[in-house]
Amino acid sequence: MMEFKVSVIDRNVFLFSFNHEADVRRAWDRRPWSIKGEHLILKKFRAYLSLNEVDFSTIVFWVQDHGLPLNKQSKENIFKIGGFLGRTLDVDLVGSRGGVWKIFFRARVEVDVSCPLYAGFPLDRDDQGLPMLWVPFKFEKLGNFCYGCGRLGHDLRSCLEEESQRIVKGNVFQGNYGNWLCVENNDFQPGFSPKVLGKLVPTEGDREVGRSVQKSNIVEASLRN
Repeated sequence: MMEFKVSVIDRNVFLFSFNHEADVRRAWDRRPWSIKGEHLILKKFRAYLSLNEVDFSTIVFWVQDHGLPLNKQSKENIFKIGGFLGRTLDVDLVGSRGGVWKIFFRARVEVDVSCPLYAGFPLDRDDQGLPMLWVPFKFEKLGNFCYGCGRLGHDLRSCLEEESQRIVKGNVFQGNYGNWLCVENNDFQPGFSPKVLGKLVPTEGDREVGRSVQKSNIVEASLRN
């Protein structure tokens, strides 16, 4: 068990003081942390810094990408995929079971908290004469976030964006985000599991499914073989 003290520095800003360097490393390596579902952004503090110089604009996640074809499963490509989401810090090529064929790969990524989370990306396979393939992401230790705009720090009902309000009012059957982005949930975004994409924008009956492939939450990629 880690030994530490907590001091309140400012509104929603806390200082954690550890008795042992090993506990500092353990807390740092096990990021991200959350308290009652709310994300706790950890930053290393140096005595020569002022509080205003501590940058709380990013948070670190392990992000899994599922369904990547065998010929794309390389360290270089996982680094590139991590770069779609933010700054890639590390990759894990052996974190999943399955022998040669991995179920998923992981990238440790520093993500800008002001930007929407990425739900996945369509993999371009034109050079192989194959249709585009949707590769979904799942976030480890993902706490509360808005199912409307995909950002951390607030929930759907308090979101001011138009898409979120349409979901709250029941005018959209399915939004761009949901608990399928969490590793603990085995489901994938409805209509966008690891599968071949026909038309990128789905429709269903008389109700709108949602702009699941809007530019804010996907990137289009060409990866090395």
